[in-house]
Formats: sequence, structure tokens, C-alpha cells
Amino acid sequence: MPKTVIRTEYLDSKAYSGNEYEAHLFKLLRYKYEKNNFDLILAAASPAPIFGGWEFNLGHGIVGGKLIDLFAHGVLAGRLAVEILQGKAFAPGFGLFPSPNSFMFDDRLLKRFQIGDERLPPASKIINRPPSFYQKNRAEIFILLSGLLAALVAGVFIYIYNSRARLRKAYGEKLAMEKTLLASQAQLR
Repeated sequence: MPKTVIRTEYLDSKAYSGNEYEAHLFKLLRYKYEKNNFDLILAAASPAPIFGGWEFNLGHGIVGGKLIDLFAHGVLAGRLAVEILQGKAFAPGFGLFPSPNSFMFDDRLLKRFQIGDERLPPASKIINRPPSFYQKNRAEIFILLSGLLAALVAGVFIYIYNSRARLRKAYGEKLAMEKTLLASQAQLR
């Protein structure tokens, strides 16, 4: 099947006399051209996951992929510019590796297409994931653990204080008994 080149000025599906499939494609392309929501429309209609290449499309219909993060590229470009202006050696490919692109995925679509975390690359970033129990209750957990630690420390101090008091009492009783023994020994002589 030959490829058709579509120029944006001809994206009026009424003016095009192709088949019905192509007319719908033109409508989608025109909507993309006018509203920039093509990814959302395609993702909603697709029975298969759609992967992308741009970080700004994440959360707008694509499952994810190794995405280009424009902010990270801007930071890298700024660092490279500073290094060049400082007169550091510059060779082809200098400072471009490792790539600032990263694997990112949308949890809602991972669940929709039943893609488990074990199938994702290591260190993947996942957006729209509901917070875990720890993330939701971090402050409460910290307060509870701090309270338990404080109670444990206080319990240890009380135990040490009481054991020292028992030792003092036992030592006092031992001294009293020794005095009694010494006194009775002195009377027997």
C-alpha cells in the first residue's frame, strides 16, 4: 500500500475524496493540528498501549517509555555552555552521555493494560501512582515511632534507676547484717 503524504493545508476531510478510514484519519490529524490532543484521542480509541518519546505527553494518553525530558536537557545544555565558556576541553559528544532521558510510565495506563512493575526497566519513574500507606501517613508513623522510642528510652532509664535503688537497698541490708554479725561475734569473745 503506497504511503500518502498529507499536507496540513488539505486537512479538511470534506474536501478530500478518499475512503472513510482516511477521512477519519484526517479528522484526527486536523484535531491534532488545531487542539494538540491527538495522543488523548488515539489512546482512548486504542486497544493497545501507546508509547511515546516526550515527557510532556506522559499523563495525556501514552503509557510511557524512555522519554525526553526537556527540562533535564536544558540543564545539561546550560552546564555544557558554562564548561565551554570556562575553556574546558570540548570533544564531539562531550557531556552528552549518559543521556538525561529516563524511563517514565503512567500507573493508570499500566493498570489498564495489565503491565506489572516487574516488566519495567529498573529505576523507572511512575506517575499517577496512588501513594503508599507510608507516603500517606509518613508524619503519623514518624510521631508514633518517636513516641515508642521515647517510651523505650524512658523505660530503660526507669529500669536502671530501680535496679540501682534495689542494689542500694540490698547493699544497705548487707551492711546492717555484717554489723550485726560483727557485734554478735564481739559478744561471743
